[in-house]
Amino acid sequence: MGVLTRPLLMAALRDNRLTTAVTEVMSHEFDMVEIGDSLAMVYTRALCQPNAFYPVLENHRLRGVIDQSNLTECLIIRAALSH
Repeated sequence: MGVLTRPLLMAALRDNRLTTAVTEVMSHEFDMVEIGDSLAMVYTRALCQPNAFYPVLENHRLRGVIDQSNLTECLIIRAALSH
């Protein structure tokens, strides 16, 4: 399993690696979160990582992904709804 983030993709495109297999470009070292983890905990972890991107697991099965953009959007919506 691996994660292909926007910066990794952009670096491959910049280096003209258009025919390179995804597996050679993606990161194989990344954190994962469980479906029951709180958004606050995931957000705190994401603050420490540039381009945070987390596969979301339930019983060791991939159920989705969450990234910094998703977390920021959640906070913006929450702030808007609280006013």
